[in-house]
Amino acid sequence: MAQDSSATSPVDFETRVAYVALSIFAPGAWPFDTITGEGPSAKLAELPPPVANRRRETASAMLSRADRLGIRAIVPGDDEWPHQIADLNHDNALRGAPLCLWARGTGRLPDVLRRSILLTGAAAASDTGKQLARQIGYELGDGPGGWTVANSGRYGIDASAINGASIATDRAPRLVMLPHGLDLYRGLARPEFYEAVAAEGMLVSAVPLGGESSRPTRLGSLEALAAMTAATVVVEAPIRSLCLAGARRAAMLRRPVMVFPGSERDAVSAGNRQLVTEGTARLVSGGPDVASVLASLS
Repeated sequence: MAQDSSATSPVDFETRVAYVALSIFAPGAWPFDTITGEGPSAKLAELPPPVANRRRETASAMLSRADRLGIRAIVPGDDEWPHQIADLNHDNALRGAPLCLWARGTGRLPDVLRRSILLTGAAAASDTGKQLARQIGYELGDGPGGWTVANSGRYGIDASAINGASIATDRAPRLVMLPHGLDLYRGLARPEFYEAVAAEGMLVSAVPLGGESSRPTRLGSLEALAAMTAATVVVEAPIRSLCLAGARRAAMLRRPVMVFPGSERDAVSAGNRQLVTEGTARLVSGGPDVASVLASLS
């Protein structure tokens, strides 16, 4: 069963239902601060009563289904709500913080995120890039002072980084943020990969149950990770990669952004070099360089 967020949180059930309803039906309709300030129930009450009631019923049913699946909804006001995600509302970008996060795992989200880094890159990565991601994931995740490696878990760089962190002897938890509903991962390839992450870390999504992956949800997940983690490292990314948008959002949020140089002739790292040229990221050459930047944040 999922942890009962309402049992340990000042957020009452009606408020939780309202947050979930707004996240399903009206994401971005009102500024985040307006909703949290006035309360989600007040914003939902602005709708015609029959519409508001149907949306409450849908949200309540989704919460019940989530509980049966071992998934919990985390909303503003919960003890587990990651307060740093609110930075997304204050950097003059169009996309603000989500109103609800869905989570599955053994830990508490603030604990998992306390020392965390977004380690990401291309899905169509080179063998060299995947090997580097595994090595960096291992080095960062190992030991009592290890860092939580966080990313989308997609094939290529992201999965390699998570797999590297998973083989560390004294490993930190891992975090995978999915761009679709958490109920859908069992239908994907590699369900055992996601089960392993949930067993020792967390699966998280800002997408309601049943929601499909899309370019906007993938970008939203990357930006949420950029806000929730302390720094971003791009291992390999071509010019058109969404990773570049995530790295730029991290820089806007004043998080350090690091990239590996790759080969001058390698298109899969062309995005890395672009981030350096435009002043978004600094170059690093290995795990010690990354660790040195992270040490300055502690």
